[in-house]
Amino acid sequence: FHAVAAGGEAYRLDFSGTNPGRLRLHLVDYSAHPAALAEDQSDPSGRITVKLLHTSPNRLKVYSGGVFTQDLNVAPDGTPYSALPGFEGRDELTPDVGYACGANAFDLSSRELTVTLCHGRRLEIRAMPAIQLSLG
Repeated sequence: FHAVAAGGEAYRLDFSGTNPGRLRLHLVDYSAHPAALAEDQSDPSGRITVKLLHTSPNRLKVYSGGVFTQDLNVAPDGTPYSALPGFEGRDELTPDVGYACGANAFDLSSRELTVTLCHGRRLEIRAMPAIQLSLG
């Protein structure tokens, strides 16, 4: 479906049923000539943040322009920030329009994925298959 969004704002997208396994988001700027949209990602008015509620246990991977984008929940050495000493809370991990295109973070307590979407660049969110074991 198509929706209208103002640049520089934050939005929330909820699904009434099961979340899609692959979700593609694309922010189109009709006010500018297509050639001008190519790589000017410096203007925050050409970006929005979207929060998505995910209740399934699947790991989510975000691809910006076809390239995997590491989430902000993981330190460069691969350690989850929540396991690091001095971690104060989730506000530090919530991307906004000032972050790079494709920046994303998952809040485990609220089960929300927040992503930064830029005009002219496609974003794809893929749910990775999960296996649940029960012993007993």
